[in-house]
Amino acid sequence: MTIKFVVTLLTLLFAGGARSDLREYGDDDEDHQDTTVNQMLVPRSHQEDATLILNNLLKEYDKTLRPDIGEKPTVIDVGIYINSIGPVSSIDMVSYGFISIVCPICTQTHLS
Repeated sequence: MTIKFVVTLLTLLFAGGARSDLREYGDDDEDHQDTTVNQMLVPRSHQEDATLILNNLLKEYDKTLRPDIGEKPTVIDVGIYINSIGPVSSIDMVSYGFISIVCPICTQTHLS
């Protein structure tokens, strides 16, 4: 057998195999049209893996201790914005109501 014949034979064998693989993949694409949304979501095992990873990262975390313990305390700025002041009693001038928004602002270095 000549080298040209062997190369041609191998080319036909590999090309034929690749084409049959492409045909098989084409058949799979048609099956995906009937797939429901639930089947396309992330499998449950990946969600459980993420939960295990997060639990392992946070197993040493003590939520009863304040951030940066042993250092200076965390400074929290509080802004109070008054939207409206409601009816003031004309008799004692003490009873009144108001609607406000409280906006606490703090920088926690352990989260940044």
